[in-house]
Amino acid sequence: EYERRRAEFKARRDYFIPELNRLGLRVPVMPDGAFYAYADCSQAAARLGVSGSWDFAFELMKRAHLAVTPGRDFGLAAPEKFVRFSTASSMDHLQEAVARLESVLG
Repeated sequence: EYERRRAEFKARRDYFIPELNRLGLRVPVMPDGAFYAYADCSQAAARLGVSGSWDFAFELMKRAHLAVTPGRDFGLAAPEKFVRFSTASSMDHLQEAVARLESVLG
């Protein structure tokens, strides 16, 4: 059971991180053992006409109905540039999230 679940989480990560990168949400470090992705949203935020992870998170909520967490909740290392995405959701939910991100970020 453990190995099956571990493989599922790895598959989700291996799908979602490249999709974030493709959409301009660069993930500088591939998560290893975590259920989240810390992505640089600065370019994507500029495309939406906002600055900073806080405003970007709210724009995603308004435009795509997606919840992400602004970087300020995770320390002082460039928190205004980063948001955190959870990869613990089902593959179906992650695919839907990518579709919604794509509809907003094009």
